[in-house]
Amino acid sequence: MTLEVVLVTGATGFLGAATVLDLLQRGYRVRAVARSQSKADQFSVPPETRDRIQWFTIPDLATPGAFDAALQDVDYVIHVASPVLFDFTDNKRDMLDPAIEGTMNLLRAAAEVPQVKHVVITSSLSAVMINPKDGHKYTEDDWNNSTYEEAAECPPGKQGFVYCASKALAEKAAWKFVVDDGAPFGLTVFCPPMIYGPPYQPFKSMDELNHSCVQIWNSISGGKGQSLLTSWPEGAPWIDVRDLATLHVDALKNPTAKNQRYLLAAGFITHSQATHIAASAFPEQAHRMAKSDNLPPTANWGVDSSKVERDFGIRWRTAEACIGDMAGLLYGKEREFSGRM
Repeated sequence: MTLEVVLVTGATGFLGAATVLDLLQRGYRVRAVARSQSKADQFSVPPETRDRIQWFTIPDLATPGAFDAALQDVDYVIHVASPVLFDFTDNKRDMLDPAIEGTMNLLRAAAEVPQVKHVVITSSLSAVMINPKDGHKYTEDDWNNSTYEEAAECPPGKQGFVYCASKALAEKAAWKFVVDDGAPFGLTVFCPPMIYGPPYQPFKSMDELNHSCVQIWNSISGGKGQSLLTSWPEGAPWIDVRDLATLHVDALKNPTAKNQRYLLAAGFITHSQATHIAASAFPEQAHRMAKSDNLPPTANWGVDSSKVERDFGIRWRTAEACIGDMAGLLYGKEREFSGRM
């Protein structure tokens, strides 16, 4: 039996790594794309799956022809990679163009491969909205309508606005290519909020953690925890990285998801709640954490996840499972790194 092949970009990132492991567990062959060979070399997979993963190093996803070799005989594409930087200096060069052209370069290349049946793209809640409106419940019909020109001309100190614009503009370009221009494959787009959960991507120190993991780690390790506990009392919508990875893989063969956009969140959570969960799960570590009053979110806006719940039958992991598993893996990695010193 010939196994189906899935190309995954951003494979060594937080979500990409979880997606690769999910695919391998389900028996797919994986073409994993990384920006550096060193990260690919560090990636750990179960021994019985090693013969089903092949790595491709593509430093710049926007380079014409960059995906030609990786896409040969591929059945599906999951595009997770996108610039996640907040210290860039050139809005166009460092954020807007890589996000948009990286996506379009992949889609154009995939359209030349007759075997490609479906593409899944990770967008973001940032493509739906920038600053939440009081009393509004966001759905798939909502959009961040920032323009390329606005983002390109944005002054220093507004990197967050530029990042949000890059996600919206890249997603809009993808929809135009697939739906308006008639690409030969279907498209599913997920717009997740803050992503938490255990990090399976390669990292050699806690300083190499991705942004959302760093936030939780600082809250539960004695870092900048106290300021985090009080900095965002309204809380944030969140999702477990494992649930999001599962949805990406499920979408490959879910006919209902063809040419559909999905907004999703398991709920809202504050750093105060996350710290309380970690302290309850690991009481021996509680002395390191900022004091938490387990304060609930005060946000008066929402995210409507009913469409994805209906179309996929997803049952979200609880915050206790998400943060507890995340904290357990992070404490284990800390011990591992300390033993090397």
